[in-house]
Amino acid sequence: MPKKESLEFGAVLFTVLGFVVICFLIIQLHGSEIWISRTPHIYTVEAVFENIGGLKVGAPVKLAGVKVGRITAISLESSGGYKAVVGLSLEAGYGNIPLDSIAAIQTASLVGGNFIAITPGGSATPLIDRSEMHAGNSAFSLERLIGSLACGHHAGNCTQSSGH
Repeated sequence: MPKKESLEFGAVLFTVLGFVVICFLIIQLHGSEIWISRTPHIYTVEAVFENIGGLKVGAPVKLAGVKVGRITAISLESSGGYKAVVGLSLEAGYGNIPLDSIAAIQTASLVGGNFIAITPGGSATPLIDRSEMHAGNSAFSLERLIGSLACGHHAGNCTQSSGH
C-alpha cells in the first residue's frame, strides 16, 4: 500500500507543478504582470492614432524603456472620425513629461504585444491630467507593407481582377 500512495502523491504533485508552469508561461507570453495591491497616484492623457494594430488595454507605456504607465482605454473618436483614441494612465511620479512629447506604437518582440513608447519633447510645460499627446507612428502593419511592395508605392498600380 505505501508504494501506491507514493505513486498517487507523485502524480498529483506532477499535475500541480505542470499547472504552475503553464500559468507562468501564459503570463510571460502575454506580457502580463501580477498586480500588487498598491495603487500609485495616476493622471490620464490621450493619444489619437490612425491605426493601433494589436494594441490592447493593459499594455505598458514606456519612456526610455522604463514603464511609466498602462493603457486604460481604447475607443473611436466621438466626433465620428475613424481614428482610435487611446487612454493612457501615467504614474504621478513621472509628472514632468513635456507637453509636446510624442506617443508611438512599438512592437515588443516578434511574439510579444505592442506598447506605447513616449519620446519626450522640449517644452517646459509638462503633461497634465486629461492632456492630449501628439501621436507618432501608428502600428506597423505587415499586410500594408506587403501590399505596398506588391503594388508599388501607389495604390493605383494594383487593379482588382474580375476573374476573367
